Amino acid sequence: MRWRLRSLVLSSLALASASAVGCVGDEPAPVAAAPDGGGADTGDDRLAPFLGTWSTSKATQTLSNCQAAGTQRDITITLNVTRGTTSDILATNTLAPSCVLQANVRGDTATLIADQTCTATFPNAVDTYTYAGTSTFKLVSADGAQAVMQLDATISNSPSGATCTFQEIAPYAKK
Repeated sequence: MRWRLRSLVLSSLALASASAVGCVGDEPAPVAAAPDGGGADTGDDRLAPFLGTWSTSKATQTLSNCQAAGTQRDITITLNVTRGTTSDILATNTLAPSCVLQANVRGDTATLIADQTCTATFPNAVDTYTYAGTSTFKLVSADGAQAVMQLDATISNSPSGATCTFQEIAPYAKK
């Protein structure tokens, strides 16, 4: 079993460009939103502060509860957040552009819809990230230009069957 820390883009929701640190390979990016929405229409002004491009160079990813336990700091991630159709927002990121995460917005917080999965495929293994409903993207400045993302996930490796707990925390600035 080959494990190593690697920055994954938690590019979950178009929220907190969450990059994830994964077991052997690129990880899906993080996104977050609070349960309340579910299928935003184009005139939903409450989503406007979340939409757009966000960036960080200070993401911290931590793996725990596994042989690959460790922390990676100062990860650069760009997060793109757009309106969703079955959720309020969608998030993708530069670390894992094929991972699209859905989130719903309540007030100043977007919460990731629980149990979404993204995979990272390698020559001899596949890592599957299962995101927890505790993952959030929270606006933290009065002007809506600063946010903090926290992504929580379980990473499962195939064929080894090993699992890790993943967390990414990052401050974001709107571009």
